[in-house]
Amino acid sequence: PHIDKVLLAGKEVTPNESSGSSTSNTIQTMNELEAQLHEKMLSLQFVTPAHLEISCLKSTEGEERDVDLSYTVRQLQSLHGNNNHSPRQILQSILLAHRGVSVALNQACRNNDGENKSPTPPTSADDVLPTLILATIRAHPPHLLSILRFIEDFAPLPLLRGEAGYAYTNLCGAMQFLREVDLEGHLAEVTL
Repeated sequence: PHIDKVLLAGKEVTPNESSGSSTSNTIQTMNELEAQLHEKMLSLQFVTPAHLEISCLKSTEGEERDVDLSYTVRQLQSLHGNNNHSPRQILQSILLAHRGVSVALNQACRNNDGENKSPTPPTSADDVLPTLILATIRAHPPHLLSILRFIEDFAPLPLLRGEAGYAYTNLCGAMQFLREVDLEGHLAEVTL
């Protein structure tokens, strides 16, 4: 129920519409949303950690560092692969991607300390979500909306608790951010 509200974004579909059944309209709407999101992710390939203000990647000299998200990108790209047939398998890939973000951030933030021997503070959610957004942009997984809806519709509730549920929720948040980001509006504000 929750993801339907996000996916359809105010596009109500009723069974008596003249263009066909509600199921075919929902599928058409879903396909349109999938295509729009995928196109947007492809158009955002220029995004860097600096654009998403990932704080632990800022050095004291003001330089922005990149983060190695190759493992996370591979996990996100595998969401649509033939190996993921069940909600459990898909949630496992999402969880591994989320863990990959944390590991990559911890490594990158530790590297930013340079010679400083002070312990690196744990990565915060303030850094994890924008980094997951960055990884999602880089991976641009096809059919992300359908995959998330599949999880919501078919995953048993116990699977959505704990760390896997947290990872799933973060990926839903990343997807929603990408759907709603207004690049043209932002560029208009910056050039004023």
